[in-house]
Amino acid sequence: MSSWRLADRETWAEIDALESQIQRFLRGELTADGLRPLRTFYGVYGQRHKDRYMVRVKVPQGILEPEQLERLGQVAEFSRGFAYVTTRQDIQFHFLRLENVAAALRALADVGLTTREAGGNIVRNVTCDPFDGICPDAAFAVTPHSNAVTRHFLRNPAAQALPRKIKIAFSGCPHDHTLAWIHDIGAQAVIKDGRRGFACWWVAGWAPYLGRRCCLMSSSLRTSSCGPARPWCGYSTVPANAGTGGRPA
Repeated sequence: MSSWRLADRETWAEIDALESQIQRFLRGELTADGLRPLRTFYGVYGQRHKDRYMVRVKVPQGILEPEQLERLGQVAEFSRGFAYVTTRQDIQFHFLRLENVAAALRALADVGLTTREAGGNIVRNVTCDPFDGICPDAAFAVTPHSNAVTRHFLRNPAAQALPRKIKIAFSGCPHDHTLAWIHDIGAQAVIKDGRRGFACWWVAGWAPYLGRRCCLMSSSLRTSSCGPARPWCGYSTVPANAGTGGRPA
């Protein structure tokens, strides 16, 4: 099992708390409007079909281990026997009954999968280049940096009630397999003057043609540096159209 393990006491307590609110709703003690922000925060969305819900599971960097994949198959039995893979490297189950949601979340948590912050105005699942470590044109591996950003924002008090959802992506090569340039924050690995860094697009997800590009460089990028302080230092701007492959900067 990888280090992406979330089944700690806090995780179990959060699922218990959500289940308690679901039970209140089912007993008529909590309104649908009162439950909505609570369940959405855990990736549980209402459907047009009465009494049926969708559950979104975060898969950081799109990486699953065999045990996790097998568990997703088991959780699918709460749904229709299959799931959907999203463009943000998430897994979605549809047509769950609300009374089965907590059981599904516990089964997922037991193998290190979470739905926390899979919905609502927070930092959504951080996507990563699916060809990281494979593409011969890659500047360097970006999976560790993507994982560090994921861990930084999960349960981060500063990111629990944002004005709008934020979507982040990492690309490891000039081919930009994750389409970093259309994300709210997109990072593309670059090497400049012998230093590793990221060409970054800001707020491009709101309007790609209005997004701004800059370059964040460091002589020693470290995944552990993504903490309360600025994760990378030594900002230096680059031409607006540099390395965009003809796409708007």
